[in-house]
Amino acid sequence: MPKWKLKIDSFTKAILYDKNGGKFTRYSMDWVHQNSKTRSKELGLSRLRILIAKYAANTETAIIYDNISGEELEKYKSGILVPKKSPSFPANF
Repeated sequence: MPKWKLKIDSFTKAILYDKNGGKFTRYSMDWVHQNSKTRSKELGLSRLRILIAKYAANTETAIIYDNISGEELEKYKSGILVPKKSPSFPANF
């Protein structure tokens, strides 16, 4: 049975910047328990969103990244999701 490791096996991570200038990283827990045979990206994202909501009063910005590619998935300001900007196209497109 696998024993999951947060930094290695998590699909996503959140970096939270508090209002005092501090920064901390939390990795998603994508499994139900340590010896689970499978992982779920949605379960991990859900848990990170709950964590961000919990610390919203003390957090200025929180960003969720894909742990493998480093791509930014979601961004929050004071616990509120910031919509992603759509790509701008030239006027004659």
